[in-house]
Amino acid sequence: MGLLDAGTLVCRNAIGLDEKNAPIYNMLGLIFSKKGEVSQAAAMFEKAVQSDPNALDAHMNLGALTLGYKDFETAGEHFKRVLEKEPNNIQAKLGLSVALAKMERTQEAIATLQDLIKNMDLPEAHFNLCLVYQDNLGDYEKALTECERFLTIAGAQHPKAREVQLRIQGLKTMIDIKRGEQK
Repeated sequence: MGLLDAGTLVCRNAIGLDEKNAPIYNMLGLIFSKKGEVSQAAAMFEKAVQSDPNALDAHMNLGALTLGYKDFETAGEHFKRVLEKEPNNIQAKLGLSVALAKMERTQEAIATLQDLIKNMDLPEAHFNLCLVYQDNLGDYEKALTECERFLTIAGAQHPKAREVQLRIQGLKTMIDIKRGEQK
């Protein structure tokens, strides 16, 4: 904590010298985020993007923060700003896909994820597709396929592997139930 407090002090001194320094506001946002001071972090990220609308790191940080607090519209806007300047930014596309799915813009979320998969067979894109197919569309077969693809690419050591294995078991159960109802 002492280092975070010292970092806050250094950043505040730097802001005193240059009130429009977006990277310093962004750094302050990261420090406040690390300290658990979310409203302060959001305020600093906002100042960063106001000082410099092209501060892509601040847009990413603000997008991630607002996504975590279920402000999907705001999160989506910040991820889109990043993608305007960096169309191949993987993290921005993943974040945007989550925001779109949560706003029930399912087809746009799927298209964003499929674009990632087409260009790079990214495990996280398969994981997000699994969630979209399961949660948004109730398509358990497609969800199962995407979760299994995630495990194939990511491997059993991936931090989400256990969660995906449990999800696969649940999906198989749901598929069996649905097949039993159709008979």
